[in-house]
Amino acid sequence: MITQTTQTQRVLELVEEMGVLRPRDLVPYGIPEHTSAVSVQLVNCGGLPGGDVIKLPFPYTDRPTRKSRPALIVSSGKLEELHGLLWVVMITSAQNRAWPKDITVSNLKQAGLPSPSVIRTVKIATIEAVDTSKIGSISPSQLKAVKQLIIPELN
Repeated sequence: MITQTTQTQRVLELVEEMGVLRPRDLVPYGIPEHTSAVSVQLVNCGGLPGGDVIKLPFPYTDRPTRKSRPALIVSSGKLEELHGLLWVVMITSAQNRAWPKDITVSNLKQAGLPSPSVIRTVKIATIEAVDTSKIGSISPSQLKAVKQLIIPELN
C-alpha cells in the first residue's frame, strides 16, 4: 500500500522529471487520480515552475489571427526541453472588462509591462517556445496564486 508521504514524494519526483500537471496524468505511475493531496502538493511544492513574463504571438479563440501580447509561463522547463512547447496564460490590460479568476499584476516593472495589467488565468494556450522573448517575471507568491486558480480547472 502506498502511504500519503510516499504518494507525495512520487508526485514531486514526477513533476520534477516531467512537468506533470493533472492528477489524471499520474495514474500510470500508481498515484490514484482522486488522491486528495495530489493537487495541493502540486501547488504548494512548486509543481508548476514558471513565472517568466514573455511576449509572443498569442492566438485568439474567436478569430484566426494572432497579435503580439504578453503572457505568463505556467509550464515546467521539462515541457520546453522535451517538446519545445510552453503553457502560457494571457496577460491583458487592466482597463479591459474583468473576468472571474483574473489576477492583477502587482509589480509592473519586474514583469516588464508598461501599464496596469491582469493575468487572465482562464485563457491558457500551448505555444512554440521559439516564438517568445522574455520581458520580465512575477513574484513567487503571485505565481502561486495563479497556480491555485489553474489547477482545479485541470481536474
